[in-house]
Amino acid sequence: MKKKILDVCCGSRMFWFDKENENTIYMDKRQLEDTLCDGRKLLINPDVILGIKSPLFSLLVTVAVNELRLLSATLVSLCLLVLKQMKTECGLPV
Repeated sequence: MKKKILDVCCGSRMFWFDKENENTIYMDKRQLEDTLCDGRKLLINPDVILGIKSPLFSLLVTVAVNELRLLSATLVSLCLLVLKQMKTECGLPV
């Protein structure tokens, strides 16, 4: 299954109800285990260790934006084809 969510600063995933969401890639620049002042464990264990200031991250964002542009152009073309087919079937001028 392709993962659809990228959490680029996941930290200890405190904001997640499901901290192991199978649709998510967790990314952070740190990986550590520590104990907080109240005794709770702090675990930062991302799937990908990478900071948002990294050149590799910039490349990933560029690729993702280009894929979205291609997808949106494809969807527009598909919608136009469907609209043309609907007009034809209804006897409207194309």
